[in-house]
Amino acid sequence: MQYCLLAAISVAVGWSLPREWPNVYGQWSDAFTVRRFWGRTYHQLLRRYTSSFGKMFCRLLNLQPGSWASSYTQLYVGFAVSGLMHCAGDFMVSPSLLGASFPFFAAQAVAISLEDAVIDIAKRTDMKWPELLVRGLGYAWVFAWLSLSVPWYINWSVKAGVIDTDRVPFSLITLLVPSAKTGAVSFATA
Repeated sequence: MQYCLLAAISVAVGWSLPREWPNVYGQWSDAFTVRRFWGRTYHQLLRRYTSSFGKMFCRLLNLQPGSWASSYTQLYVGFAVSGLMHCAGDFMVSPSLLGASFPFFAAQAVAISLEDAVIDIAKRTDMKWPELLVRGLGYAWVFAWLSLSVPWYINWSVKAGVIDTDRVPFSLITLLVPSAKTGAVSFATA
């Protein structure tokens, strides 16, 4: 929201051009792998910042750019930095929640690693897979993975009362996080 408002004001007063304000989110059609979901579809506001730590770490370790070791070091460091940044938000809600969201971010790097391995194995079979089938399986995988992992990220916020599921007649959160139906727990005293 703030991005769009700042973009509108900057363009309206002539400080910048519309092309200097790309869309924050990519196309959903690009999200047929978890890697592509995070790298193209989901917002990219933190990506450049977090990836810079991965690149710096690779330089410190003297890893060759483009190598397997460099790629996966950047992946894991990037998600670790993102997880640590989100931990600050956990702490702001309640000091007792520090680190509650970190497993979600660490798990994304693991999922991408497993996904890459499966894709590599499939490519080595020399079998020609119809593109529609590959994309369909990919979308199903991303949906299944996010359905499994998103509760790790939002469960603590539901329990802390940050997300109020009683305000709407239907909530995807109550489907993803069954404990959300039982009401929120207050962490105000923590």
